[in-house]
Amino acid sequence: AFQGDSIICAVEYGKFEHGRVPVVFALNGEVIYESSMSYEKGKQELFPFVGMGHKDIRVLAKVRFRRRA
Repeated sequence: AFQGDSIICAVEYGKFEHGRVPVVFALNGEVIYESSMSYEKGKQELFPFVGMGHKDIRVLAKVRFRRRA
């Protein structure tokens, strides 16, 4: 990712199925990785995040909740 890029980590609660919930990572609107994880609906909270692995990086982040229909 570079200056001005948009990085998204989203938990797709609407697609919860068989005890698993999808987690999607996107860069500038293009999905770059999809996975899923175990999830007990109503019993736990998930906090998606993106980590930075380089020293001296500065990030301006905009964190928001988006409810999908």
